[in-house]
Amino acid sequence: MREFIDISDVISSPHRSAYESFLQLDRFHGKIPFDPETGFYRLARESLHFSRTFPPQPFRGKEIPTYPAAKSAAGREPLCRHCIEYVLDMLLPDSGEGSAVVFSDLFHPATKDRLAASGERLSADAIERIREHNLECLDRKRGKPFGRIKVLITADDSESEGAGEIIRQIADSGEEFDAKKFERHVRGGMECVGYSVRFPWERSGERTEPDGYARRLEDYEAKCRRHGRSLRVAVYVDLEVRVDKALVYENHRWEKSSFPQRFRCYIGAFPLFTSRSTFLFATVRGNVERVPVLQLLPRERLEESEGETQIDRHCLTAMRVRTFADHLESVVKRALKTGSKWVEGDFAKDGENFKPDLMKVAVALESGLSRLISGRVCRVFNSLNPLSEISQKREITLRGPGGVSGQRATFDHRAVHWSHSGRICLTETPESEDIGLNLYLALAAKVDGDRLLAPHTELRENGVKGNTRWLGAEEESRPDCVVAPKDPFVRGRRDRVLARTMGSRVAWLEPGLVSHTEKYHGQMLGIGANLIPFVQHDDNN
Repeated sequence: MREFIDISDVISSPHRSAYESFLQLDRFHGKIPFDPETGFYRLARESLHFSRTFPPQPFRGKEIPTYPAAKSAAGREPLCRHCIEYVLDMLLPDSGEGSAVVFSDLFHPATKDRLAASGERLSADAIERIREHNLECLDRKRGKPFGRIKVLITADDSESEGAGEIIRQIADSGEEFDAKKFERHVRGGMECVGYSVRFPWERSGERTEPDGYARRLEDYEAKCRRHGRSLRVAVYVDLEVRVDKALVYENHRWEKSSFPQRFRCYIGAFPLFTSRSTFLFATVRGNVERVPVLQLLPRERLEESEGETQIDRHCLTAMRVRTFADHLESVVKRALKTGSKWVEGDFAKDGENFKPDLMKVAVALESGLSRLISGRVCRVFNSLNPLSEISQKREITLRGPGGVSGQRATFDHRAVHWSHSGRICLTETPESEDIGLNLYLALAAKVDGDRLLAPHTELRENGVKGNTRWLGAEEESRPDCVVAPKDPFVRGRRDRVLARTMGSRVAWLEPGLVSHTEKYHGQMLGIGANLIPFVQHDDNN
């Protein structure tokens, strides 16, 4: 009997949808804006986000000696001349040491001209006049030079303006300014505000259109195979840095909120699925294709239902499926957690001059990704024949990180369970210590989140077939779910059919009690076992 089966989900990797959703490539294909609450973008927003308040920093209030005290000693004149010029050069606005704001009015000793008022910056012209007068006093050995000048060293022009304003307020109130009471309060933070991807075939300033993505991917994949390159997509994040500072002197306060600065930072490169649903990596020996493998792990917590004394821990209801995207999410979380500490440390060290650099995060991501791809959750692609390729893409294992080992696996781990029907192939498994641990998905099974689902046809009244329902092991174990094969077994009992109820109980029941039937013949087996058993050992004939 001929039966048409939809194998669109069978021939593609069950990892592809979740992986592209994690990197939001599916939203790019659909011309949909990136979602900040999904996948890698969400993890970046949660990790690369911090705010910090720095401890109060005292200002550098100095008394600058602009004229040397030992001016009359023999042989000291060249040294004294050098000291005068060196000290005054430090006060120039363009010297890189910040601006100098005077505590009180500064007058010229000879002409009595006011060079700088209280709270004003020393200009280059005023510093030049101080230099000329002091050098003249040194040459003539007479006259009253400038001695010590009380100045406050600020970081930039805006800070000089704020400090000058506070100094003038204190001078107007008749108080004496004390630099030790003057403090700088700085607070700031960083957050991730943008996300973007860049494909390897993109040139500078060129944007890949979603409509032409498949063609460009196919062309670049062929180029990578010819030249031994890896097929990857680069991921960038936009970081917004904001620094606010305040100058405080007792009850006087001056605040300034800076405009947030945005930086686009490279954070990592991730593999792209090829046309054969594999990952393509470059090695010293040429390109290597690897295939991700599903992993079946026990759930962390099992909640016992009322009246149930024991939970079957080998049932699929007590297991969860991990795709390559789930493993990658764990790697990204660890890298971002460590990287955010590095970035915050750089922010604490650089302060207002901070510019984020995520290269350490990219290195940590590359290291974790390399370990993941070379580990047990990825296998070298077996292109022996088309059926072995499809079977390998649908492989699921109980081994790997957090799973069981071959030496500690018991018979219960390797045994066939009723919940495997329609979800995991009941026969195909390697003949080695991995028997029963390395398995394959059933013919039409699909992955939904962390569950495995099997297709069933819903039966209505009088046996009329309804819509297709994808059932998990938990739905199939309910009392109202009675499943029969697509062609029920009768065998002389015309008023009874052989069906399963409560998941594992097989009994002869009335046809009207059957709620679902299997959608396909042989859907309890995998695609390889349905056609050629143990296809990976076949000789291509």
